[in-house]
Amino acid sequence: MSISGKLRLGFIIVTLFTAIVGVVGVVGMQNLRISGLNMYQQQVVGVEKAGKALFVFDSIRLNCRTIVIHSFYDDKREALDAEQDFKSNVNEFRDLMQLCYEISTTDELRNFNNIIMELFENSYLPMAEQIIDRSINDIPDHNNRLYINVILAHINEISDWIIDMITGMMELNVAIAENTSIENEAITLVYITVQSVLLAFAIIFAMIVAFYIIKSIMKPINESADALGRISSGDFEARMEGQYNNEFSKIKDAVNSLAVDIKARELMISGITYASMIQRSLLPPNSYFDKAFSDYSVTWEPKDIVSGDIYGIRIFSNGIVLCVCDCTGHGTHGALLTMLVMSTFRTAVNEDNYNDTAAVIWEIDKSLVTTLGVDRGSEIKDGCDIAVAFIANDGAVTISSGNINVFICNGENVKRLRGQRIWVGGGTIESKNDIDVIDIPADPRNKFYIASDGLYEQIGGEDKIPFGYETVEKIILEYHNEKQNVISGKIWQAFESYKGENPQRDDLELVSFQPKIK
Repeated sequence: MSISGKLRLGFIIVTLFTAIVGVVGVVGMQNLRISGLNMYQQQVVGVEKAGKALFVFDSIRLNCRTIVIHSFYDDKREALDAEQDFKSNVNEFRDLMQLCYEISTTDELRNFNNIIMELFENSYLPMAEQIIDRSINDIPDHNNRLYINVILAHINEISDWIIDMITGMMELNVAIAENTSIENEAITLVYITVQSVLLAFAIIFAMIVAFYIIKSIMKPINESADALGRISSGDFEARMEGQYNNEFSKIKDAVNSLAVDIKARELMISGITYASMIQRSLLPPNSYFDKAFSDYSVTWEPKDIVSGDIYGIRIFSNGIVLCVCDCTGHGTHGALLTMLVMSTFRTAVNEDNYNDTAAVIWEIDKSLVTTLGVDRGSEIKDGCDIAVAFIANDGAVTISSGNINVFICNGENVKRLRGQRIWVGGGTIESKNDIDVIDIPADPRNKFYIASDGLYEQIGGEDKIPFGYETVEKIILEYHNEKQNVISGKIWQAFESYKGENPQRDDLELVSFQPKIK
């Protein structure tokens, strides 16, 4: 039977017994009216109304627990419906207790009534409304689960007090009725006995039904919570083993599938993390930069664990060759391309062509075209944006660039070298002569900045537009006399501030340097 079916059955059974108690009460009241026992009639009505108030209060408790259960399973609609039932039962309980007060024949009964209502209005009801409000608003994040459980534990004590007080009020009514001097004491005794027994039986049966429903619900809840706790602790072999035929069978399948999926994801992330270690080992050590430049800074920030951006250095007797590369995409496929490009860069640059940046790019292009099968009609359309610079010992710089911008600042102005519209690895470059070469004479003031498009194309700001080039140009000019790591830090701070809460769009690398003039 489904959870909702069990709850409906429980309500039907409790309502049936309440109806029986009500019918008996009506019959008894009619007999007492016929006998003219007005005093006795009031006491019987007091017992009847108190019993009904007790049942309604028990329904209020059940409403509250039902809302918490629906909240746990993100069923906001059912929770809101149960909230309406809760409010209706609260109003009915108030009416019944007011009626009990009005027909009370002694100060003791009125004191009982006042204590019950004070406890209900000032203690139980505020806590119950807080539980209901937090449970409904807790969907779907469940941030207040611990707080709700703590209040539930406390409110149970108050509920027991109220039930004891109502039961005590009933018993006091019975005692008063028994002491009333009436001629038909036998009828009164029979009526009160039957009424009390049925009411007690109804309460006990309602508690049994509620216990059965809660137990049948809590067993799979506890098992799923245990399995999820073990999974969150790294035990991906945890499973739900119970046999369920209702909604919990779906929860069981979902929890067990989650464990399998998380295990597979953890294995994948572990492999990618190890690949990241391999990729980082391909990056040149700081000692290469120390040897090649008088000052430098490198920012390398993958969007994911591994990056589609990479850089490399080759050192020769007359200068050094720097390669900055932005491969297609990011993540795993971009990282694979970076390894291919760096492998090609290391073999393509030699003593015969190290000072010819166009020749270096041409060799990388030919290797990528062949390896990726572009010349054989392959559907792979991957390649890279690339900038290759040769920095001579005298400080002169030669640059060839495909789609990567290079900024040069001498402290007075900033010059932007726009990357040539060529696609390395795409099979569109016909010869080395298709690649432009730019010569920059030696100038001890010159500082160079080479970055991938992950810097310039980041979306952010109030207008949600790309970061662009203007801010970078302002920073490198304003802070030209600072160390390169300070300048790069200023660029990164501006980038992070502009990005704000927006996700990083692409891998990012920024290599800046000042040539070492020997």
